[in-house]
Amino acid sequence: MKVMQVQKGDRMRPFGVTLLAILYGIGGVLSIATGVMLVFLLPSFSVMVPEMAFRPMFQGLSIFYLIFGAFGIVIAYGLWNLKNWARIIVIILSVLGILWSLGMVGMMLSFPNLTTMPVLTGGVVGIVIYALIIFYMLRVKNAFT
Repeated sequence: MKVMQVQKGDRMRPFGVTLLAILYGIGGVLSIATGVMLVFLLPSFSVMVPEMAFRPMFQGLSIFYLIFGAFGIVIAYGLWNLKNWARIIVIILSVLGILWSLGMVGMMLSFPNLTTMPVLTGGVVGIVIYALIIFYMLRVKNAFT
């Protein structure tokens, strides 16, 4: 089976790597935008909820989104430039994603009275997607430096 590739200098970047780099980049930008919005919305939350018991939570969320957004952009850069460290990080994140999805599926199966079909389906789909990413990243290993 032939893998579609994009010319990258003297090497060819597999199409799937290009797609993952773009998706990680978009995710990073959206995460940073969310973090920035939370920072700017904090003063309005103070007016709406004077005691602002949730202020530390929103501050923590904004920092979380900013850090992970920057992390996503760095991974996108590494994938785009065929850096092996980015491939390894994507594999590690995919393994963590499988564990998270397995946890979601297990949690939903332990509460049979809840309407859990969408979450259960999402967990199973997540496991399949992460497994495919791992398989693909192991397959295109030779394209990375």
